[in-house]
Amino acid sequence: MIKRCIHDIRLLDGCGGDFPCADVFIKDEFIADIRIPSGPAPADWHIIPGGGCTVMPGLIDGHVHLLFDSSPRAPMAMMRKTRDQLISEALPRARATLKSGITSIRDLAGTPKGMFSLKEGLAGAKDIPRIYDCFTVLTAEGGFGAEAAITVTQKTAASIIGRLAEKADFFKILGDRDDETSPDGFAPHFDDDTFAEICRAARDQGRPITVHAKCRTTIRQCLLNGVHSIEHAVRAEDDDLKAMAAQGAFLDATFLGLKCRADNQPNFDEFARVKAFYPRASEFGVLLTMGSDSGTVFTPHAGGVEELKFMVQAGLRPMDAIRAATSVAAQRLGDQSIGAVALGRKADLLLIEEDPLSDICAIDRSLRWVMKDGRIV
Repeated sequence: MIKRCIHDIRLLDGCGGDFPCADVFIKDEFIADIRIPSGPAPADWHIIPGGGCTVMPGLIDGHVHLLFDSSPRAPMAMMRKTRDQLISEALPRARATLKSGITSIRDLAGTPKGMFSLKEGLAGAKDIPRIYDCFTVLTAEGGFGAEAAITVTQKTAASIIGRLAEKADFFKILGDRDDETSPDGFAPHFDDDTFAEICRAARDQGRPITVHAKCRTTIRQCLLNGVHSIEHAVRAEDDDLKAMAAQGAFLDATFLGLKCRADNQPNFDEFARVKAFYPRASEFGVLLTMGSDSGTVFTPHAGGVEELKFMVQAGLRPMDAIRAATSVAAQRLGDQSIGAVALGRKADLLLIEEDPLSDICAIDRSLRWVMKDGRIV
């Protein structure tokens, strides 16, 4: 057994606790004890000096596309590549993501037509984040992403979802597409009956659903069917946000992805729309999580800390943004082994020299080391 003590630190536990003087004890990959206040360095433990720096949980980025190359045609670029090529390109992106302080991710790209499980493909790799994998993306006939996604209809939903459930930690549904002819700029993919059947089939398999939902029709379909997590929600109105809060639906605003598109595409207004409603989402009690959309068009990988910056600029207190990226994100994953500095949790930790509650960008600017599973990487 390897015993380590991170000695003399300020502790942000990811659940809202702020302890100015503490020690964290780690046995192998788990947190074994927390001493508040800090005491004498124990003689029989390997000491990792904290020097009064801040320890907090590793970040969880809930909206990542490891197979996308951030180009203007990022989703389609992967279609021309083999399994080995895709893995070889994903690996350095994953390593850079971990080094930035993101110790776990939800990958929302999957592989083309479910070519292989990305989580399994990267299983032997060292120094990468923990991966929760959608395996592949589901869309409608002729819908957005149809080249790479698997098409689902009302008749095929049960069989397709049943077949994919073994590989998928959750299901990602592309619920709508851009449509300049529509009054709000988007067109829903599915009629109400088909959407409901997809959700029913996923529940039967015991898998949560996350939905790319930009138009209000799709957002309402999500809420009518108890969808677990909503991505983007560009056209959400106050009634929708209140319903999300009442139902316990999680929301990724994906500020970074929207901002990168706004910086590169004239008249792209989605970033401004989401930023405008975000303070009300927080006020109503929506379960806000961090999802950067890293890897999609124009959006760099390892963008979690940049996403946190936009969340704070949009009205969250730094402590609430940290909770969104740690304990609340772990709640969405249904994995209570991560996301907090607490007894029995995985030792996924960051050591930061400056104060992230004074400036959230301190996580990026003064990150001294990243620990995953009890090992500094």
